[in-house]
Amino acid sequence: MTSSSVDVRLPIFPLGMVLFPGTSAPLHLFEPRYRQMLADVRAKDSRFGILCALEGVPERELPTGRIGCVAEVVDVEPFDPSDYREHYETNYATLSQALGLGDFASYELAYKFGSEMRMDRRFAGERWSTIEPNAKKSWEARNPGTWNHFQEAVKHAWERAKDR
Repeated sequence: MTSSSVDVRLPIFPLGMVLFPGTSAPLHLFEPRYRQMLADVRAKDSRFGILCALEGVPERELPTGRIGCVAEVVDVEPFDPSDYREHYETNYATLSQALGLGDFASYELAYKFGSEMRMDRRFAGERWSTIEPNAKKSWEARNPGTWNHFQEAVKHAWERAKDR
């Protein structure tokens, strides 16, 4: 490092993609640690690193020297869980609580996930029946054995969210 160099440390967000110069991508952060990262990034210079993740490799086990980029937060639209609470109350609350399958917080993850899938440019313009296998695979990677329970909530959010 030369005397004119600056050591900049950025938080890293592992993702299955990187950005080309001048491009943007909507990110839908629902895990608390990534929401905190967003708050930290916005409190500084809005930059963070994106590391191209490998399917099936845990984040902390990604090999060094992977492909990545620097991204900047330019706009934030918070996910509003109240948009989905009525759907939960009407369709899942009684049975879910009676069977001990979770409360609204459990379903909130499913609604966020469906909304996130809809906003993903890879799936723009696609029908649910086309992307459902991808949704199931992604969901099961994060939440093993729970797809059948949350599938309809994910689908509802997919259908309700608008393509971007």
